[in-house]
Amino acid sequence: MPLVPAVLPARSAIVFGSGIAEIACAAGLLTRARWAGLASAGLLVTVFPGNVVFALDSTRAPATSPVLVAAAWGRLPLQAVFIWAALQARRRGT
Repeated sequence: MPLVPAVLPARSAIVFGSGIAEIACAAGLLTRARWAGLASAGLLVTVFPGNVVFALDSTRAPATSPVLVAAAWGRLPLQAVFIWAALQARRRGT
């Protein structure tokens, strides 16, 4: 829930839906489904704003562990690597 921006409605439904989408994308990648690479990249792009919000909120909260803050910011550039990898899977016909 902390990754979903507070301005969005039905936050728990968003978390549930994104979890289902992640499982579906993972299964698609494992079975080399044609749609899985593009769907995975789309999902990663969609959840990126939530990761930014989480990094900002973690930085602002005084009681947050410095390790968590570093991890929250460190995951942002990794998202680009994961998007690239998902698109590469698509190009290989998986």
